[in-house]
Amino acid sequence: MASIGVGGMGGEDLRDISSHSAVVVTALRDVAAKNLAAAKKLHHNAKVFKDYREMLKENGNEIDDVIVMTPDHNQKHASMTDMEMNKPVYCHKQLTH
Repeated sequence: MASIGVGGMGGEDLRDISSHSAVVVTALRDVAAKNLAAAKKLHHNAKVFKDYREMLKENGNEIDDVIVMTPDHNQKHASMTDMEMNKPVYCHKQLTH
């Protein structure tokens, strides 16, 4: 799986979901270097990215599903891009009216 937004609630969700033995975290994305560094300490083999589009371009074939935990105004773009690639998406915000 990949996680877009790994600070705050995104970090908490990443921690909880990745605690399952069947979950392998392959990619982490956040705009804040501090958040990426903290998540990378927990997921040594995951690749890190500042841009979700680069993450999907480089790792799209290795990602089965995506957690999108960005601020409200960013969730739509990342979530829609993931869904257009046929990736299941988990996020907290509503994507429709």
